[in-house]
Amino acid sequence: MHTEQILAGEVPMPVPFTRPWFKGLVNFRNQLIGVIDLDVFAGAEPIPWQTNDRVLLLSSALPIRCGIRITQTTSVIDRTHLSAVMPSPALTSHQPGWVTQTFTDANGQSYYCVDLVALMALPAFLDIAQLPA
Repeated sequence: MHTEQILAGEVPMPVPFTRPWFKGLVNFRNQLIGVIDLDVFAGAEPIPWQTNDRVLLLSSALPIRCGIRITQTTSVIDRTHLSAVMPSPALTSHQPGWVTQTFTDANGQSYYCVDLVALMALPAFLDIAQLPA
């Protein structure tokens, strides 16, 4: 598994001069963990932290110890109830390379498989610094 734990009630402490997708740091067992907003990293507009947001703590076995902002949680989903979305050239050109597959459920909700190792290998993922304008 590439995940370790979901942290509720943790609000990342903002870090000055970082990119909008770097939400800040949380303290987990006396270790500072950077929190990433993958939606913003992929190009979405930043939104403020909400009271229902969670931090999905990624496994320490991965190359980078960090957490991902989770804005919605659902119960466990049986993959047999999901339909794979066949990639089209239009969809593929807008989808980041670290998203390996897309699924939808009966209600049209989309789910994405993320290759965390490929994501963490991107130089842009490591470059959290943003110089003041």
